[in-house]
Amino acid sequence: MHQIDRKILKRLAAKYIWWKAPDEALLYPERVVAQVMNIGDYDDVQMLAESTQRLSDNFKSQHPEIEWYKIAGLRDILVHDYLGIDLETVWAVAASRLPELKTVVRDVPFS
Repeated sequence: MHQIDRKILKRLAAKYIWWKAPDEALLYPERVVAQVMNIGDYDDVQMLAESTQRLSDNFKSQHPEIEWYKIAGLRDILVHDYLGIDLETVWAVAASRLPELKTVVRDVPFS
């Protein structure tokens, strides 16, 4: 699969974009991603990071400004090193890099 699963993003929209219907929220996927990164729980942030691994190499090469391998690395850390995670560091990295990611999410193909 070379796309972020629309069902996953719709579920996240329903949970984190409570002021709009999920289908309406999906018109602005970058806002869904931003909201999950801002207030998402551990599992949802992990799922979002994991979803980026399903993007095609072609799509990733069109957006070299995003360090895709670091997003994959974040997912691996979240999955395999739960007790050793410094949540303040994860938050600082996510908050500082989110503006770049938000601009790219607008171009993500959905299945």
